[in-house]
Amino acid sequence: MGKKNPVEEARRYVDNAKTLLIENGELDTETRSYNDRKLGYDGTRVKDTCDAAFRMANDIIDRCAVMLSA
Repeated sequence: MGKKNPVEEARRYVDNAKTLLIENGELDTETRSYNDRKLGYDGTRVKDTCDAAFRMANDIIDRCAVMLSA
């Protein structure tokens, strides 16, 4: 088995985290928050904050990809 691309692995990790949060939680449309009963999620449950964190994680991965390709 060959060496895995670290950028693709990071993207996969972020995608999996977001998918797990969405699949195992419920989006409360009144408060725009994630109600996560199965994951035991201990951080913020505010959807806008979670979405911003995922965007920032992807921005960091994008910057790393540029540095690795240089």
